[in-house]
Amino acid sequence: MQLSKALVELSDRLLARLDLPAGVLDAVMEARRVRDPSPKNRALRVVRIALRAADAKEIQERLRDVHAPPRHAAEESALERWRARLLDGGENELGAYLAAHPEADRRRLRQLVQSARRAKEGERAEKLRALTRALSASFGPEQA
Repeated sequence: MQLSKALVELSDRLLARLDLPAGVLDAVMEARRVRDPSPKNRALRVVRIALRAADAKEIQERLRDVHAPPRHAAEESALERWRARLLDGGENELGAYLAAHPEADRRRLRQLVQSARRAKEGERAEKLRALTRALSASFGPEQA
C-alpha cells in the first residue's frame, strides 16, 4: 500500500525517471486525478493490483535509488571490494570488516554472507543485494 501511495504522490519528473511499465503508469496517472477519499482508496487499490502484475520489488528499488543521493565511485568500489573479500574469505575477513566498522552487526553479516555463498543461481542476485545493503548501512563516505 505504501508503494502505491508513494507513486501517486511522486512528482511528474521523478515518476518519469522510474520508467514504469505502461499498466502501472496508467493506474498511477488515473489515481492522481481522483480527489475524494473513498474513490481515491479504490484508485490506490487499482495501482496495487497493477503493481502485482509488474515487478514491485524492482520498482521499489528504483524509487529508493531516485530518492537516495548518488554514491561516489570510490565508496561504491570500496563497498564492492569488501563484499568480495567477505564472500571469498572466512571469519578473519569478517573480523577485519568489523574492526574497520564496529557499528556493524556481526551476526547479521555472517548470516548474509553464508546465505549469499549458499544461494542458488536464481536467488544469488537477491542475496548479494541484501549483503550490499547491510554493508552500506555501516559504511560511511568518510571511510571510502
